[in-house]
Amino acid sequence: MALSAQEKSFIEKRIKFARSWPIAGLIMILVLAILGLWLFWSRPLLINPWFVLSQLKAEAVSESTLILMAAILPVSMLMCIGLVVVFILLGFSVFSKERKYISIIHRLISEQTEKSDLQ
Repeated sequence: MALSAQEKSFIEKRIKFARSWPIAGLIMILVLAILGLWLFWSRPLLINPWFVLSQLKAEAVSESTLILMAAILPVSMLMCIGLVVVFILLGFSVFSKERKYISIIHRLISEQTEKSDLQ
């Protein structure tokens, strides 16, 4: 059941990461929620579709703002697509590491069963 130094280091790093993730994830969620709330109240044209709809119906949105919104929409969509691509690539990375974990575990199990068979 001997692990190489590289495997021990890898497992120790993953343990540290797993322990720190709940705090880091919570902080990211809180920052995102605060940003969303700030945008909702301070810049409703960017995030509040009901406000935008009411402003459009009331014809209270200037033409320059409409032009700017029309120009920014494609950029926003491209950024959203890029973000999804990043999440998918991160998923590949996570599953790659998990395959490494499984191979380590299988190796340890096979070594342990071999030792018990020899005894």
